Amino acid sequence: MLPILLLHLYNIFTCLMTDRINKILRFYKINSSRFAEEIGVQKSSISHVLSGRNKPSLDFIQKLLKVYPDINADWLIMGKGKMLIEENETNLFSGHDKQKEVVAVIKEEKNESEKILLESAENKAKTIGKQPITPGIPANSNKQASKIVIFYSDHTFKEFLPEE
Repeated sequence: MLPILLLHLYNIFTCLMTDRINKILRFYKINSSRFAEEIGVQKSSISHVLSGRNKPSLDFIQKLLKVYPDINADWLIMGKGKMLIEENETNLFSGHDKQKEVVAVIKEEKNESEKILLESAENKAKTIGKQPITPGIPANSNKQASKIVIFYSDHTFKEFLPEE
């Protein structure tokens, strides 16, 4: 009995969601073909969702909300609240003052990051400066350079030979 009840509730929920999608189409005065193009889904997908044959997928809902950011996600999915997000709702990026605040925080974090990187580079330079210089060739080696060749970007070269 419980699975049948859950299935019935799911079907009611989907029908209501289909009604809400139809309401979006009427509100924006667009047909299902144009709606499919705008949100980037197949026309048949829209047709199947609107007819109730298929349930709207998460991907479908995400695409719809991305193209129509003024649609209230709670309203679309659960039927709660109003269809459109109201202008006076608090939003992190609503209002000029909030944008200034976010920019200031980002700049402050960037300055702190740059300061930490600079200190790290200075510490590494000090550490490198304190290390003893060791020759690449051991001092007791019998090896000697026989020739040094420098190649230039114009495809010429210069050869240096040790003085004998």
